[in-house]
Amino acid sequence: MVPVPCDSGALRRRGFDLPALLARRVARQAHLPWRPRALRKVRTTPDLVGLGADERARAVKGAFAAGETLGGDVLLVDDVATSTATARACAQACLDGGAEGVWVLVLARTPLEAART
Repeated sequence: MVPVPCDSGALRRRGFDLPALLARRVARQAHLPWRPRALRKVRTTPDLVGLGADERARAVKGAFAAGETLGGDVLLVDDVATSTATARACAQACLDGGAEGVWVLVLARTPLEAART
């Protein structure tokens, strides 16, 4: 159970790391190991609001890396998915870090069109 790393700006605004809180709770309920530091954000990304799917993918490409050696399947947890660009970039970082497969669990799915307004 691996949370998507929270953006530092989002963390300051919210005051909490929602993906990590969700991942911890789900891991506890499912009796799965929780690995809060398995992924890390290695570079700052622009605000994705208002960007199209291709722009979002370019913005997050290479922005995440494995913070630990991974193995087996990983359940990646995030709060919201819009274009899935962040989930895809994090999944690639997990695979690069040794995961054999990546599953993604999100709390909410936002239509891409709604993110542009």
